[in-house]
Amino acid sequence: AQAYWKGSFTHGNKSNHPDTGLLTYFLPLQSGGHKAWASETEDFFCCHGSLVQANAAHNQGIYYHDETRFAICQYLSSKTSAQMDGADVCITQKIDALTGSRNISSVQDYSQKINAVAAEYPHNPKLLVSVFDVSCSKKASFKLLFRIPWWCFGEYTLLVDGKEETAETNSEGFIALDRAWEHNTIELRFNKPLSSVTLRDKPDMVALMDGPVVLAGLCDEERVLYGDPKHPEDILVADNEREWSLWQNTYRTTGQDRGIRFVPLYQVGYEAYSVYFPIRQSSLT
Repeated sequence: AQAYWKGSFTHGNKSNHPDTGLLTYFLPLQSGGHKAWASETEDFFCCHGSLVQANAAHNQGIYYHDETRFAICQYLSSKTSAQMDGADVCITQKIDALTGSRNISSVQDYSQKINAVAAEYPHNPKLLVSVFDVSCSKKASFKLLFRIPWWCFGEYTLLVDGKEETAETNSEGFIALDRAWEHNTIELRFNKPLSSVTLRDKPDMVALMDGPVVLAGLCDEERVLYGDPKHPEDILVADNEREWSLWQNTYRTTGQDRGIRFVPLYQVGYEAYSVYFPIRQSSLT
């Protein structure tokens, strides 16, 4: 949410702002905050170095392995290789957006097709789906570990070579598959529900999340939300659910005194936004 924003101004809309932002110094979290983007030649903050470093280091937290175990800790389109049980092992991870095409890290295919997948999901399926292709130079035995994210609340579906399976979950919160691998495909589907997170010292202040993604309400002042923070699905409903082949993961409030549109925090460019909202259990109705 602090680096490399890219927006668009379409349908004849014009803006005095550029449609890209490089880095921000701090990330405002007060009500009605604005991001202050640096340009290519001005506003060189001291955080430029650390933010560039942080983005470059993302790949270091995706995979880990030792002699007998290979752990997948982050779900991002990526590719890695290692030596396991005397074999050359290559693992390719692709995120399937359930729109009929899969996103690959360096080649993004967003073409929408009228096919069985599009027909199966007329609405946002609220899933994070990651597909792993495991290729070994020869049959090799090792344990594959998949981290269970907290935001899925333990709800997931596992398929190996197209067949649904149950697997052991270890004490560290990983799904464990221990077998001989050669050429296999593994698909993990994590439920991606709406959830709320409260400030530790102010439990009546909440932020809303869409799976692992923090949502920002587009408003220029503090607004009260009405509802039960344990059931954010009663506060937010889908808004502009899909554009062509992309699920938008954008929402609007329901049952509130004034409507607020919510978008992923990383999508905010120049708009005023709020992340934490006071919440009251009682409804206006």
